[in-house]
Amino acid sequence: MEVIQKVFERAAANHVPTADSICRVCHTARAWALPVLYETIVLTSSSKIERFAHSLMETPFDIVVDQVPIHLVRKIWFGPTSSFEENDLDYSSREWPITVMHQILTRCTALCSLALINVGQAQLYRLTSVIPNAVSSLTLGPVHGEVDYRHLPCAPNLHTITSMDTFMLDNEIRDLVLSSTIRTIRRIYSTPAERRVALAFDQLECLYRASVLERLEIVCYGDTREAAAQILESVATDRDYDHTRVVLVPKASLTTDGKDNTFATLFVDWQAEECDTSGITPPPQPHEEEDVEQAMSLFDDWIVAEEH
Repeated sequence: MEVIQKVFERAAANHVPTADSICRVCHTARAWALPVLYETIVLTSSSKIERFAHSLMETPFDIVVDQVPIHLVRKIWFGPTSSFEENDLDYSSREWPITVMHQILTRCTALCSLALINVGQAQLYRLTSVIPNAVSSLTLGPVHGEVDYRHLPCAPNLHTITSMDTFMLDNEIRDLVLSSTIRTIRRIYSTPAERRVALAFDQLECLYRASVLERLEIVCYGDTREAAAQILESVATDRDYDHTRVVLVPKASLTTDGKDNTFATLFVDWQAEECDTSGITPPPQPHEEEDVEQAMSLFDDWIVAEEH
């Protein structure tokens, strides 16, 4: 039965219409597919944010399998996934539906990973107070404004924080580095300029006092990985820092029509990053005998179809 579940989950993850069909088969299949459908939510426009919120209000509870869909969400990305595709979520745009985002975050009690991309400084502070407690990975930028670790609701569970193209104050960095929970800090610079990357090195002194932090990544995007590496090596030369925990990460930017696509590069890495779900109760799994038999019958039909 476990093998059948894995096959159904993989099918649901690879093709949304297939996942929708699986949800209609039986209680067991629905219980398998729903967590896959809701695990990662990507909202790249104001209309998508509003539609997602509306769908949750329309169907707040799935009585078929005794699940609350919003409680199945593990990762959410708010903002553009490409630097060039048209969308209405420009930096500090008035189109950001902050109130609706506030409502979504308030309900996502099992969220592990949150990305707030292109949200202006004047708007971000309205969301940080409702970041779910369970969030263990937080991604912000560019120019996201002040991040006060001490007042983040997710601080007790926050293990990883990623900041893109933001000039953070010394006290902000100090609080993150010396925190009792954060194990990885990632600072990304999408413009390969030595003076920008140098700022990250200038704020490394407090790292020697860190007791929990395991890794501080200084990430540089470039036209090529070699070009990015050259920038990092040039800035790091003759600097005194903790080589055991500071990791220099050169990356080649993804491109669109020959132009560096910063948001796409960040998005691909965010998608690949696994989130820590250790503190979250898994959704219930029904074990009704007739339901299981129906799922197995569907699986047999599927195998026959694949063979032909």
